[in-house]
Order: sequence, then structure tokens, then C-alpha cells
Amino acid sequence: MQPYIPLEIIMKILTLGTRLREDAASWIVLSKRTYTWFERLLYGRIVIVGERQASQFLRCLRLRQMHEEFARTSINAMFLHGDIQGTTMIEILSLCTGISNLALASNTDPVHKNLSFLQPVLDALPLTALHLQIGFTLTDSSIANVNVFSRLTHLDIDDHDFFQHVRIESFPRLTHLALWGDLIRRENKMASSIQRLLNHPTMQVILLRSEDHGRLADFLEEHAFNDPRIVIGPEKQYSWDFLGRGYMLLWEIAEAKAKILEPNHNKHRCFPPSTIVNGLHQCMDIESVRRRDVNFQLTRCIVIGRDMNDRTSRMCRVFHRYGPDDWSDDDEDDDSMSSGDSDSHDGSDEEYST
Repeated sequence: MQPYIPLEIIMKILTLGTRLREDAASWIVLSKRTYTWFERLLYGRIVIVGERQASQFLRCLRLRQMHEEFARTSINAMFLHGDIQGTTMIEILSLCTGISNLALASNTDPVHKNLSFLQPVLDALPLTALHLQIGFTLTDSSIANVNVFSRLTHLDIDDHDFFQHVRIESFPRLTHLALWGDLIRRENKMASSIQRLLNHPTMQVILLRSEDHGRLADFLEEHAFNDPRIVIGPEKQYSWDFLGRGYMLLWEIAEAKAKILEPNHNKHRCFPPSTIVNGLHQCMDIESVRRRDVNFQLTRCIVIGRDMNDRTSRMCRVFHRYGPDDWSDDDEDDDSMSSGDSDSHDGSDEEYST
């Protein structure tokens, strides 16, 4: 007699073994019992990189019977990245009208110039979470007729001067905000902006994403910003995998840090890049990485020889001290992560260029 394995356990095993979209596409035709499960995994959260993938997605979608209803009811989160054309983007978002979480990291001209061409489709979506990496500064006038912002609860945007140009009152439901870039380029204005954010009645988490962790921490301490809702995080880290897993990971990590009773690093709350990387690895059920392999910056250094005459330019790793990384622990001496500890490498500069 063959042993009986419940369908839920079979699905769990197959899901854990599914790392890529191609894997899910192969499992979906395994049997009728697995079809619905992997269809949900394959289409629930969509990640599209570039115009070619976007066009392929539209062609594949239109092969289905009642494709408009399927797109509306099955797809709830989407990441559009790369050189997707504006018309293609509109076509996709016009079909997938059930999206509540949207990430736009486009480098096409229409998006760079403004969001007006996307306004009708954005306003039609039930969006509550929006990630914008478009290199465009939003202003009161540019969002005056865009209703989607009044419904957002989560906003992640690559505009360090964001609230110099936009009133926080335009976001009455905003609870989670992430800003990134050179956040303290103009300290006095940034200080007043942070205070206005803290005064916003619905605000729960303010995530400041910066490459200069130490300078930002000093700025917060200097201005006595010790509010637990303020969290420092890494700037250029993404938390979506190919199947869209981890699409809320950034917010989950930031919220967890905001809720701890005491600061986890000196007088502030923060998390390093490895927290996101290993959080995503946990979602994908793959091995964690060492903190030292992720938590560093590459910077060009002049290495001076013993005779003081031999000088060599090379790229070096500069490590920064963080609080305990609760997603990855290398069992190493914490001093190895201290600011200024450098790990220079042999080889040409090109090997370490960014």
C-alpha cells in the first residue's frame, strides 16, 4: 500500500523547491491537483524586467480565456523594472486592476519626466503600497490631480527632498514612509521635514535609507531625534525575488525594528544590508550569507607602501558597525564589523569598480 501524503504537504515541498519562475511554470502542468496552487504562486505577484519580458507577459496573458477577469482577480502585486515603454506599462496596469502593491523602477523617458501619463491607471488601482525609483521629484502641483497618493499607507521613494516640495497632508493615510538618497545634504531643512513627519497623525515607521549610516546616525543624535519610529536602513537593497516573495519584507523589517523597546545600535534603530538579503533568502529557503560578505562599501583608497613612496590606488571594502543582525550571525568577533576596518584586495581596479 502506497503511503498517503496530504496535498498541503506536497504543495509545501514543491513550493520550497521552487526558486525561479521557470520552476513554477514547470510544476503548474504536473497535475490538476497542483495547477491552481502554482498558478497562484506564478501570477499572484509579478516581477517584470525590461520591455521584452513585459511584451511576453502580455502575449501570454492574452492566450487565456477571460484573460481580463483573470488579470483583475489573480494579480495583486507587481514590480516593473528597466526599459519598459510607457505604452506597455499602461497596457499592463490597465489589465491588472487588482494590484494593491506596485513597484516602479523605470528608466524610460515618460516616467522620468512626470507621472501624468500614468495617472489614470494609477488612480484606478486599489494601491496601498507604492515604491518609486524614477528619478523624478514629486511636487504639490505634479500630484494635485493624482488621487492614488491619498490612499497610500506605504510609500518608498528615491527623492531625498521629497517633503521639501510636497505637503504631508496630501498623504492622509500614510503609516510607513521610506526616503533614500543624500538625506542630510541640507541638514536644517531635513530636520524640519522629519519633525513634520513625526507629527503626522498616522505615521508609524519612518525608514531613512542611506549609504552613509554613521553620518545619518550622528545627525539624528545631534537633533535629538530618538523617536522609535525612525529606523536607518540600507539604500540600494531590493527585497523581491523572481516570484515576488519578500514584496513586503522591507516594511516588515523596519516595523520590527521600530517596535523594539530599546535602540539596537547606540541611540538609534537600524538594520544592515544582510538583514534584507538573508530575510529574502529565508523566504526562498536558501542558505544565508555572512554579514561580512554584504555589509560593506567599496571605496577607492590610496595604499602607501612602507617606504612612503610606493602609492597604489585600489578599491577597498569599508565595513560599518551595526547592531545585532537578527537574520544573520556569523559567530565572528563584532569588532571585525567596526567602521574603518578595511579589507583591500589584490587585482586591478576594474575588478572592484561599481
